[in-house]
Amino acid sequence: MTDAPGALSPLDEDGINAAVEEALAAFAAAGTLAELKEARLAHTGDASPLTLANRLIGTLGKADKPTAGKLLGGARGRVSCVCVASHHSKWSR
Repeated sequence: MTDAPGALSPLDEDGINAAVEEALAAFAAAGTLAELKEARLAHTGDASPLTLANRLIGTLGKADKPTAGKLLGGARGRVSCVCVASHHSKWSR
C-alpha cells in the first residue's frame, strides 16, 4: 500500500498520533524563525509523513477512505494550527 519503505499508512492511528506529537515537539523547540520554518517544512511540507500518508488515501479501498480521511484531516489540521500559533505566540509582538 505504501510507495516508500517506512511510509506512514493512512490507517495507522498510532503512527499518525506519533507524527503529530513529533511535529508539536519540533514547533515547541523552535527558538528562531528559521528553526520554526525548518520544523514547518519537515512536518507540513510535501515530503512530510502526514502529507505522504494523505496522498496514499487514494490507494485505499472505498470502505477505508473515510476513516483515513478523518484521521489525517484532524492530524494535519492540528499540526497546522499549532504551527501558526507557535509563530504568533513567539514572534508576533
